[in-house]
Amino acid sequence: MTNGPLRSLGKSGFGLIFALVADISATVAVLNTPAIIALLRAHAELAVYVVAVMLGGLLVVLDLLFRKSAEVRSLKSEIASATTRDREAFKGALAEFSFDAGSIEFIKNGFLVTSWRRGEYLELKSAERKWREVIFDDPEVNGEFRRFLARLGDLIDWMARFGEPNPLDDHVNDDSERFRIIFSMSSEERDRAVGAGEYLAQEIIEIRRSFEKVGRQNGL
Repeated sequence: MTNGPLRSLGKSGFGLIFALVADISATVAVLNTPAIIALLRAHAELAVYVVAVMLGGLLVVLDLLFRKSAEVRSLKSEIASATTRDREAFKGALAEFSFDAGSIEFIKNGFLVTSWRRGEYLELKSAERKWREVIFDDPEVNGEFRRFLARLGDLIDWMARFGEPNPLDDHVNDDSERFRIIFSMSSEERDRAVGAGEYLAQEIIEIRRSFEKVGRQNGL
């Protein structure tokens, strides 16, 4: 994955070395023929010219190899830095969206779909907003994380659309205030809304597991 550019640079570097060796071998083979040896002996200035051309070509190839080596070192440094960033972000995301506490634990174990508290909704909304701008350098990990946040956002929107304060609850306008599915909906509308909420909650848990699995497989 992130080592692809390094492999590409390595292949091009080896290609230059191979080309250099092949050119030198071919040139030496040509110069070693009796006719060329006789020609060079008769024309010393031509021999000097041939040697100069060979040295010039050698210097060009060596310069290219030096530049490729510098590119490899630079890219290795960038990859090491990216891996460090990804590892820190991955660790933070697993802590934020832990199965043992917080918003994901609530979705996994405490989300009844038909009832929730204001504080639980606000915690989900805050976590999604906080991590929205985080981008992983690893495209596969980032793809799973974006998918996870998208579904989390869908559930937040669902709660805002289909929830209303429970009039029987005494905790008004604080985090303990309990919400419920909109009571005025028909039974069919209510069933569809509950089914959609249950599906989103289940999918969030599955994608959260997939995100962690892909991250660990990719060395984070």
